[in-house]
Amino acid sequence: MSISRSRILIADDHTLVADLCKKLLEAEFDVVGTVGDGRALLQSAVDLKPDVIVVDVAMPILNGLDAGQQVKQMVPAVKLVYLTMNPDPEVAAEAFRRGASGYLLKTCAATKW
Repeated sequence: MSISRSRILIADDHTLVADLCKKLLEAEFDVVGTVGDGRALLQSAVDLKPDVIVVDVAMPILNGLDAGQQVKQMVPAVKLVYLTMNPDPEVAAEAFRRGASGYLLKTCAATKW
């Protein structure tokens, strides 16, 4: 019996960050793609049908908040986890108002359990 792994899409305009996220997550999850702007996120979310999207707030063409809100309208079951440099509590609150399941700062220290 095989256990189904969650499907993850990564949306970040910094290739290094997106690649690092992919490397960190692919041992436990199926990373189905990476995109570098909000418009590509919209198309990929519909095409790839991820369970979770790790998304940056600040992206070109269409920012992560607007793109995430539109994705939630098209794919309501998807979970949005924002990974961002923006520490503003108002931006975090807005992300949750628009459907975020999580908001994590890129400056958070990683710990091994």
